[in-house]
Amino acid sequence: MTDTLGNLHAAAVHAANIPDCEGSKRALERIVIRQEAGAYPRLVLILADHVFGNGGFPDWVKEQLNCEVDISTKDPNQHRFIPFPLRWVVEQAISILGRNRRLSKDYEYDNGSSEALLYIASISRSLRILTREKSH
Repeated sequence: MTDTLGNLHAAAVHAANIPDCEGSKRALERIVIRQEAGAYPRLVLILADHVFGNGGFPDWVKEQLNCEVDISTKDPNQHRFIPFPLRWVVEQAISILGRNRRLSKDYEYDNGSSEALLYIASISRSLRILTREKSH
């Protein structure tokens, strides 16, 4: 789960046989816990892909987080790739994290280790952005 700036807020690493909706619920459960502590007072909308439109995901999010889910679908007449403006941020963040050497391949045996490395790579990305010198 990232914000619209591409900052990682929650991740859930799991086996490939778990559907996207179920895996997202695992990551969102961490957001629910933090929101109960007042961490996300401005969270009102979650942007999601078309695969999250089924399986009761929007209803689950409404029940757990009391916010809406915007399911993005492409136009049936679309014949070329056109990125969705805000959702593209997530794809870009995943791409940037994928450049990290430890995340480029599945080196870890434990999902917890893979998840920890995601957070470390995200922190490293944030530090690079924060310490980047502004060009004049």
